[in-house]
Amino acid sequence: MKYEKSMIGLCKITTVTQQIWSVLFTPCLQITSLLDSRKKSVIFCAAFMATYYGLLKKQILLFILMLCVGCSATKNLKPHEALLFSQTIAGNKQIKEEELVAFFRQKPNRRLLKLPINPYVPIYFWGKQKYDSIKIKADSQKLVTLLAFYDKALQDEDIDPTKKQKLIAQREKKTAKVRKRLTEGNWLMRTVGEKPVLFDSVLMYKTASQLQLFLQQKGFFEAKVLPIYKIDQQRAKVVYQITENQAHTIRNISYQIADTLLKKLVLKDTLLRVFQSKQRYDANLLETERNRITRLFKEEGYFDFAKQFIFFKVDTVNPPPYQLDVQLIIENPITKSNHKKWEISEVIFTSDVNVPSDKVARTTLTFDGVLFKSYTHPYSNKILARRVRLRPSQFYSQTLTEDTQRALTLLEMFKFVNVKYDTVQQKLRANIYASPATKYSVTLEGGAEFNLNQPVPGPFGSLSFRNLNTFGGCEIFSFRVQTSLEAQGLVGGTNYQSQLLNVNSSLAFPRVVFPLPKSTRQRIEKYNPVTKFELGLQYENRPQVNRLRYQTVFGYNWVSKQQRHFYTFNLADISIVRTPFMSTSFLEDLRRQQELGNNFIFSFRSAFISSMSFAYTFNTYTKTKKSNSSYFRLFLESGGTTLNLLSKHFLNSNKVIFGDLSYYRFLKMQADFRYYIPTKNDGTWAFRCNLGLATPYGTTATDSVRVLPYEKYFFAGGGNSIRGWRPQRLGAGRYLRPDVVKKDGLPNNEYIEFGEMLLEMSIEYRKKLFGFVHGAAFIDAGNVWMLSHEANPNSLFTFEDFHKQIAVGGGLGLRFDFSFLILRFDAAMKLVEPGEFDKKTLATLGLPENYRKTPLFQRPFFGELVDWYFGIGYPF
Repeated sequence: MKYEKSMIGLCKITTVTQQIWSVLFTPCLQITSLLDSRKKSVIFCAAFMATYYGLLKKQILLFILMLCVGCSATKNLKPHEALLFSQTIAGNKQIKEEELVAFFRQKPNRRLLKLPINPYVPIYFWGKQKYDSIKIKADSQKLVTLLAFYDKALQDEDIDPTKKQKLIAQREKKTAKVRKRLTEGNWLMRTVGEKPVLFDSVLMYKTASQLQLFLQQKGFFEAKVLPIYKIDQQRAKVVYQITENQAHTIRNISYQIADTLLKKLVLKDTLLRVFQSKQRYDANLLETERNRITRLFKEEGYFDFAKQFIFFKVDTVNPPPYQLDVQLIIENPITKSNHKKWEISEVIFTSDVNVPSDKVARTTLTFDGVLFKSYTHPYSNKILARRVRLRPSQFYSQTLTEDTQRALTLLEMFKFVNVKYDTVQQKLRANIYASPATKYSVTLEGGAEFNLNQPVPGPFGSLSFRNLNTFGGCEIFSFRVQTSLEAQGLVGGTNYQSQLLNVNSSLAFPRVVFPLPKSTRQRIEKYNPVTKFELGLQYENRPQVNRLRYQTVFGYNWVSKQQRHFYTFNLADISIVRTPFMSTSFLEDLRRQQELGNNFIFSFRSAFISSMSFAYTFNTYTKTKKSNSSYFRLFLESGGTTLNLLSKHFLNSNKVIFGDLSYYRFLKMQADFRYYIPTKNDGTWAFRCNLGLATPYGTTATDSVRVLPYEKYFFAGGGNSIRGWRPQRLGAGRYLRPDVVKKDGLPNNEYIEFGEMLLEMSIEYRKKLFGFVHGAAFIDAGNVWMLSHEANPNSLFTFEDFHKQIAVGGGLGLRFDFSFLILRFDAAMKLVEPGEFDKKTLATLGLPENYRKTPLFQRPFFGELVDWYFGIGYPF
């Protein structure tokens, strides 16, 4: 094989990989030589993604491609069979296609990257060949043997009950695997391959019939749906041609309600009716109104009211063409003249359901109208009563019932909480059943984020302990230890390493710990508040500097009824930070930075940091949600707020407080917005925009060098930020720190970079590949900047130039979704690296004025151009 010699020096990678690049992408690179660096970056990214995707999934994709060349998805079909290749909707104008495709009775097999091939079907047949009649017979015999073995073991009359339960669980687990193979095929057939979807004309006509019925329910009474299909080379293509015709609209709305009390409630509430006159008829809206009215009645005490008492009469005869009248009818029970309004006679709370006890019966205690039943009464009845919204003499309310269940669940004391009602002497008895959660729990988590040029990866791990109902008042005590290691290969085979240790303990009380009037407290209790005390220790050990931080937090959390809005208010967040060690080289670098205008050296002083903060979170996203969803978090912090109570004279005349501690006053804001758009065939578009601002303010004894505490700066880079850069190594602005040791034109990644402003933007497409394996493609962009004019001009944010300083990274990844755990593996490449070494920085480092950074695509492929990340969960 002859390789091209016109490569423009992509990367210093292995010989085999370089040959692959040469053969596949030399023509593209010849073209890019005529383009500027940014356009070249985009083309290079496409080439990189294609190569990475092929290398990473070679065992699967190469096999699929081989199948596509050597055979087709229809090769194993019988002559009279055809594969359902595609089905589409045509002619719809007012009804969205997303609403119509839900009625397809068949779903075509997945295609690869929208190409006209079905690679998963040949894999299914290949797996079927492997799972031949001999293996099927062996599995059938294995199933018979397993059942006989366990049946014999379970017939032993002397078997211990606990051992019997274990044997039953083992039998179900082992036989389920065999049954799954017998019914669904082997692993290759079930997980990677797909059973061919054969075209069925009967199901096609049923789909057309259901589509037509759906259109009629949407007001298009004269709609027609004509299915058209074509079979070519045993591949069927179906088009459902829709003719909507004119829709019917609602002319008049009337009511026929036998119960006068219910009639008053409905007529009083017509402004909230979900359909109105002159609106297109929609049967779904009638059903929605039916459910809304049913809930309205249940809120007013009509416990046994059912929506079957409500129905609609639609008249299309008397109105003008394409109009209709709707009459809402509510009937009374057959044997009664009206509907009954139910009153609660008593509320009984059983807090230890499914808890074994040697006691004969539960004892009872009454507090604030609630009768508590339990064997031991381990929980504070006062706290539980506050979370129970139901009381005797109240009328039944579905909302109060749901609020009770939600409030008790948020205590986290119980595995489940159910509210059921009994009818006793024409009244209701509210029974609350709760099963206690495990008092003690331990959680172990871990992951890693690493770079292939690092001899030592960067793992992290945490150990958490929880104790529920610590003091009998539904408190939660938590203790967490988290450690992480970061490493980078350096010249001579030595390692740059840093360790981070976090130790945190907290105690949460399910109430507001603050002197408040009773009426105010009762209003606040509706939001299920939690008061939290935290104590923490953080130790950061880097070759350049050691940081030790002691922290205590006192604050409040609460949540909305729908559990979509979350609030946190930290009344006091106090930290004492020490810097027990700072290397000579790091100190010299900070002094050089000071000469360039960055006063970071003052951020490493021993300090007293106090602040108040507020955080609001809105979240409608869940992994299984099939509709558009969003996430938004706003964080506001005011540092040194309590210092404003001191006199200006004190602040001007004292550089330190409490002996040797510097103090800070600052403002910080961060807004994080994410939006998720599901697509067809198990795909999701995920978008993120994260903006942060922080600045020192006010009068201090060191006005000329006002800085933020080191921990309050923003950082960029890493697996959850701008991928392609190592954690906390991106920025600030166009400032780049050259490597004075290697002098190879590469930026120095030894030092953390930070700024007073953060901008992160990400786009990621996630797609299920097969089984629990999901793929992702992403683009990240952003940077950090300084806001103070005292900073280095290269790191300063300006509206005129900031768009030129946006770093861009992109790549591909895999996610292994095990439901309870998601493992993430990403590979990202730098596409645009802003900045150049400025003359002043070069002069302070003793480098020549014409010293320039090495272009991106002439850098080593692994480590410098491409970073690899492994972690737990999605990046956002």
